[in-house]
Amino acid sequence: MKENLKKIFYYLFLLFVGFIIYKFQIEKSFNLVTIYLLCVSFSFVSFIFKIESKKVLPLLFLSGLFMMYGLKFKDGETILQLKPFLLLLTIFVLIIGILLSKLSLSFKKIVLILLMIALASIYIVKSQSVYLYKFVPYVIGTFFMFRAVSFLHELKFLKKENSFLDNLNYFLLTPNFSMPIFPIIDYKTFISSYEGTTARILERGSLFIARGVFQLLMYRFIYHKVIIPIDEIHYSSQVIVFLVANFLIVLRVIGAFHIAIGLVILSGYNLPDLFNNIFFSTGFSNLWRRTNMYWKNFIVKIFYYPIYFKIKKIGIYSGLFIATFICFFITWFLHTYQWFWIKSSFPIDLKDAIFWGSFGLLVAVNTLIQQKELDKNTPKKPIPWYDFLIQSFYGLMVLMVMSVLWSIWTTSSLEAWWAIISRVQHINLHEILMLIVYAVGYIILASSYHLYQKYQDTKLNFLKKRMIALSYTLFIIFVLAIFLSINIASYNHNVFFHLRMMPIITERLNRADMQNIDNGYYSNLISTNDYCSQVWTNDNDITKNRTQYITKYATRPTHDIYVCEDIPNTKLQYKEVLFSVNQDGMHDKVYSKVKPDSCYRIIVLGGSYEGGNGVNDGEDFISLVENELNQNYVAHINGAYTHIELINFSVNGYMLYQRYYQYKEKARLWHPDAVMFFTHTDYQDRIINYLFRLLSQECVVKDSYLKKVIETKKLNKKDDQLTIKKKIGFEADSINVRAIEGISAIAKEDSANLVMVFLPAVRDQLLARDINFAKQMSQRFSIPEISLEDVFINQKPRELSLSDVDFHPNKKANDLIANKLLENIILHQDYFNIKFTKK
Repeated sequence: MKENLKKIFYYLFLLFVGFIIYKFQIEKSFNLVTIYLLCVSFSFVSFIFKIESKKVLPLLFLSGLFMMYGLKFKDGETILQLKPFLLLLTIFVLIIGILLSKLSLSFKKIVLILLMIALASIYIVKSQSVYLYKFVPYVIGTFFMFRAVSFLHELKFLKKENSFLDNLNYFLLTPNFSMPIFPIIDYKTFISSYEGTTARILERGSLFIARGVFQLLMYRFIYHKVIIPIDEIHYSSQVIVFLVANFLIVLRVIGAFHIAIGLVILSGYNLPDLFNNIFFSTGFSNLWRRTNMYWKNFIVKIFYYPIYFKIKKIGIYSGLFIATFICFFITWFLHTYQWFWIKSSFPIDLKDAIFWGSFGLLVAVNTLIQQKELDKNTPKKPIPWYDFLIQSFYGLMVLMVMSVLWSIWTTSSLEAWWAIISRVQHINLHEILMLIVYAVGYIILASSYHLYQKYQDTKLNFLKKRMIALSYTLFIIFVLAIFLSINIASYNHNVFFHLRMMPIITERLNRADMQNIDNGYYSNLISTNDYCSQVWTNDNDITKNRTQYITKYATRPTHDIYVCEDIPNTKLQYKEVLFSVNQDGMHDKVYSKVKPDSCYRIIVLGGSYEGGNGVNDGEDFISLVENELNQNYVAHINGAYTHIELINFSVNGYMLYQRYYQYKEKARLWHPDAVMFFTHTDYQDRIINYLFRLLSQECVVKDSYLKKVIETKKLNKKDDQLTIKKKIGFEADSINVRAIEGISAIAKEDSANLVMVFLPAVRDQLLARDINFAKQMSQRFSIPEISLEDVFINQKPRELSLSDVDFHPNKKANDLIANKLLENIILHQDYFNIKFTKK
């Protein structure tokens, strides 16, 4: 009876945690709440009906696969899609059938390798139809890329065959659906760890999950409240905080892993711990042993021992050092291999080699020193009372070194990393005091931890016995305090407190990543090998994939001032979104090049916003305005009724300079009566991004002005965007000014009415600077301006963009822009020398 009461308490606690995961949007983009509720529900069913928990796991896997890939939820409707579900299920059955068959080990390896190569080709083959099946290698790879290796390795040493059900369950770990980066669970450990749904198992699993949720909330706090954009770093103390904070966001992986293992434990398999307070490591080898122990055990078993025993004849110490160092390069390769299955890219970079090579060297040297100390067999000296302070100091050194190495690994380039480090120049007394405060704070925290570890079985044993109850209590108080404070702030209309807390309880990007994402759409830098970034979480969002799909198959490089262009006569459909390019290379319907007599023609020069990236053909705001003008308004010039054409020359990623040349060399051939060119927020960063693409893709620059800027500022193809920004300074303004000046000159030469339209991006915040720039250009070149600066007033940005990682306007935002633009065209019809009257 007591056992059952305990189980009921744990299930109630798990239900409470599920509510927190749902309300705080924990890993929302990977549908964690769905998989979590499935795992807890199946565990509860096995408890109620007294079914051995491992017998229901295959059914749990099928339910998870069906919920994730057999159903689709859209606009409140549930749509059945059996094709992806059955396809994935067939491949799962095929691979597991091969692995669990009676075939020889060598044959299994060959067949599995060939099958995985075939799946990998989906990523590699440049075919529109194949691209839509990217989810197949993504799912299969995350489930089998390491577990198959562990299973095949253990087959060589098995003395007796394990049960088919245990073998099957080893591959069908349902939490893997919500955790693509999943712990490498050792096959032998998994098989031998089964205990069933006992109270001890439920207690341990629920504590794992609670710890993971807490760590993910801590990650969010650091991610949103501590990390700042690189451009805002001005002081040495900020550099130190930036480096350490970027290392601390590894809490995201740690938290996700704890939730994943906790859910597996709920199924009855009592797996060991996998992290051990890595931020309090007292040495580099100690850090390696504490960090992702599942990975460390995998590397040691599969690679370290075979390598060491083959080379130990050269000497024990030499063998130990070389084997350890080699294993870190293997780790580097395997992380890249893992990244391939998840992200379809195989990033190999110098900074990766620096990180893993330096980390491996430090661990190898540290291990060698420790081994030599052990081999001396000298009597152990009594541990001094201040030993915990010494350990804390060592931990501080390890933390700082790893923060520097981690920053190298996760920064976009070595040049960008050096741009951050170079800000550490003049350290004043205030900076020194701040650094001392940070160091003392860490030492106090670490010393408390080491003191507890030292006396937990003696003087602090009373606390150890109460730790479990204390953990449950503190977790409940912690999350309830956050939840209640948010609701009280909302009830009392405390907007400031509400806005400061909202990022912690919702899944969203911080300011730094929002800037990087916005730039990334135009320079293929969306992908990152930072496993901890919030960007990576949302990277599999369908809207971001749609942008990549359109960019890949609807555009082609030009290797000149344009960088790229739309491919004529292209028609693509990604999921439900249709994207068409007409015979003249425009994302618009077909227009006659010879202007009809009864036509007033307006050329539109813009980028992805104006091009309607992410919405269906005809749903972009340019098309909506054109339709509204022709259906509901009569336009006339000198008494002649006129049909309106808005010909959209907009291309994804086009900046002002590209639009200038597009008008100069292409659009003017259509003999426009008027030209509307759009400007946006963050004009400085956008031109820097344009220069980066121009240089990195080695485009031929014949424009004399732009060529002079590149040569004068000594820009080259190796420069990243931060370096270009540092080199070019305010010259970015002059490049945009030059483009506007060129557009204005051509319009005057062609006697076309030129109108500048200022349109803010959905999530841009630096409006004042950009509004002023647009007004200055309007006055300087006598260009009439239509400002849409208030188009998104009183609107929630998250409801207007395609997704959290794609800030292009969705259908709702396009409707808002269309209404506002139409209103301003009618209001300022004199800009176009035309008169509109409503039908």
